[in-house]
Amino acid sequence: VKRFREPKHERRPWRIWFLDTSKQAIGMLFIHFANVYLSDLTEEDPCSLYLINFLLDATLGMLLIYIGIRAVSSLVEWQQWESLRFGEYGDPLQCSAWMGQCALYIMIMTFEKTIIIIVLLIPQWKEVALLNPIENPQLELAIVMLIVPFFVN
Repeated sequence: VKRFREPKHERRPWRIWFLDTSKQAIGMLFIHFANVYLSDLTEEDPCSLYLINFLLDATLGMLLIYIGIRAVSSLVEWQQWESLRFGEYGDPLQCSAWMGQCALYIMIMTFEKTIIIIVLLIPQWKEVALLNPIENPQLELAIVMLIVPFFVN
């Protein structure tokens, strides 16, 4: 939808758009599966931990990803690594450029997730009881996996 709201002269070609959004999709999958894995590591309520992880990713995490992309982009420009410049894939398109950029993006996501984990180590997070009033596990799961992400994203 966003693509069609952009002025036509500013729109990326479909191939470039697909390559850019596929990196974002891979990053989102990485974060989702990391959250699922991490939410089951303790004896705390996994749905509450997933929700806290998700909300931290959507707030503090977005800031960290933004900072990471800016820092990596500055390094790429300084070193003149053309194939690692985000959104530039060469002419003709080079799969190796996409793979390198995707690897950089996953590294940024790993950095973000590491910082979020450190934040979650603060003992006060155990006291956050976002979902305690909900006794139905199916409703709790629907809220955590469908309803909250729909409104936050």
